[in-house]
Amino acid sequence: MTKILWEGNENDAMVHAGPVLDFAQAIQEKRQPKTSLENAFIIQSITDAIYASASSGKAVEVETL
Repeated sequence: MTKILWEGNENDAMVHAGPVLDFAQAIQEKRQPKTSLENAFIIQSITDAIYASASSGKAVEVETL
């Protein structure tokens, strides 16, 4: 059985637009972006583990720094 958690109409461009825009503005304004490289790595590690777990059907350890 599969449970649908979200049905939306956004695409990947919409999801990534905010962080990319903030990054560009941070460069122009000579400030740190709202999302750090460390946080982005953590989020990507969690996402990778989710996909690996879904694919294998087993628990997957999240990679850490």
